Amino acid sequence: MIDTGHSYDKYINGILGGLIMSIASTLHLLLKGKITGISGTLFRTITLGDFGYNICFLSGMILIPSLIRGFAKESFYNRILEEPIPYTDSLSIIGFFLAGFFVGFGTKMANGCTSGHGVCGLPRLSKRSFAAVGTFLVFGFGFATLRYYVTFLENDFILDKKRKDEIIISDNATKIISIIFFCISILVFILIMVFKVIKDKTYEFKEILISFLVGALFSLGLIESGMAKRHLVLLFLSIGKDWDATLICVLGAAVGLNLITFNLILKKMEKPIFHSKFQLPDKTEIDAKLLIGAAIFGIGWGWGGICPGPGVLCFYLYMPQTIVFMFMVICGQLIESKIDKKVEDLLSRNKEEETVKLEEGPFTDRTKISRFKESQKEGLDSENREIKIENK
Repeated sequence: MIDTGHSYDKYINGILGGLIMSIASTLHLLLKGKITGISGTLFRTITLGDFGYNICFLSGMILIPSLIRGFAKESFYNRILEEPIPYTDSLSIIGFFLAGFFVGFGTKMANGCTSGHGVCGLPRLSKRSFAAVGTFLVFGFGFATLRYYVTFLENDFILDKKRKDEIIISDNATKIISIIFFCISILVFILIMVFKVIKDKTYEFKEILISFLVGALFSLGLIESGMAKRHLVLLFLSIGKDWDATLICVLGAAVGLNLITFNLILKKMEKPIFHSKFQLPDKTEIDAKLLIGAAIFGIGWGWGGICPGPGVLCFYLYMPQTIVFMFMVICGQLIESKIDKKVEDLLSRNKEEETVKLEEGPFTDRTKISRFKESQKEGLDSENREIKIENK
């Protein structure tokens, strides 16, 4: 974290954070052939898919903020992490509730968020990622700007302003909780190693070590870039006199370096170092489901200023608001997964109907009359056939 007292420090930190995230995602692709998508990792963890690998990744992510918040000096962590009252200000508990649901539902429907589609999708020149990023940025900018000029769900209906300030957990309590989570993150890694590596032999040690370290490095990049600061994100998404361009530096640095490294890896290597093949997304089509999901995520992001990565980092630092947010992210993902097939069938059915209409094309009144006469004639012929059969 660079702090020289100049106004451009945040842009330098944004670039450094973006480069760290790029290095983390590059190593993930190089070593395991995986795309570093936080929303996907979270969903696979809660649904017990490849659980050992994904829980180690999330444990690595939690390790860094808990280390900083639990053991660093107050003057240091206050520079890189937002203080509780400013973080939770300008959005009610209901706002965190709704924003979390939109983020969870939208990222599951769009199969990605700012990390999967942005940091890892754009460098691969994925058409789906370009469409998703463009869509959630438009809706994120739109909704955040709307709230910038027309405030709503800003004050708590459940907790008035005084009680809201009082319910924020004290600095000492947060420090103790952070130390506990630091220990938990290491304990999870050890337990996975004992039960899934040594006992069951489900994974090799190098696999869970890679997962844990990549998660920690990506987490460090998020914190260094400023993306864990909710109001910095909202200032970027809100078009007004206070607009902040830091996130352009973050995305530019992350995507720029990955554009080089990803393409070198995918073109020069037949497979990653520690896996039999690259595990890239199968879908290539830009469909309505992708765009609708990205739009829903954009609304949630513009509403709360938190996407899945920073949400995982901060879920216990700003209780109860961030706990509510992450709980609803998980609920949104689970609900979308339950109705995903129905949504896909509905959208594909509508698309087929539109295709049929286009193939049929417009027809004149004369055509309509002739088709009506043909149908009448077919009806009379069938009636005559039935009468003949009865007579026989």
